[in-house]
Amino acid sequence: MKKREKQTPSPVEGLTLPGAKTKPRASGVPKVKDPAVRRLSMLVTVVERSRANYYLDLLEGFEVNFQTVIYGEGTAGSRLEYVGLSERDKAVILSVIREDMVGAACEMLEERFARVKNGRGIAFAVPFKSVMGVHSYCFLSNTKSEKRGG
Repeated sequence: MKKREKQTPSPVEGLTLPGAKTKPRASGVPKVKDPAVRRLSMLVTVVERSRANYYLDLLEGFEVNFQTVIYGEGTAGSRLEYVGLSERDKAVILSVIREDMVGAACEMLEERFARVKNGRGIAFAVPFKSVMGVHSYCFLSNTKSEKRGG
């Protein structure tokens, strides 16, 4: 008997692609068996620019299908110490994440901010009110849509 390969949804068509590799699930990420529609949130993470790729990789383990980074200069130097940041060059990571993953992702980020040298940052989530289109939702939520026959 052949072993079945894991399948992932196609972001364009919402169809399942045989042989496509899935990303490993991060520890602490709940397994979801219920196919019900899940709400989405925008997770905003502000970190030092030199640590952006590190945090991007960590967040991928929470079934994040869309992330983007905005680079900029931070707040005035005297105010940085209030939030524990020392470097002025910042990276703002915007990640679309399912609402049921937000708690685990924020806990992981909080732990990493405390443990990693020069790894401090700020993270918060903002819920989406709506998403237009089934395929867009399926891509952003990392779920597959059912192909409907005509």
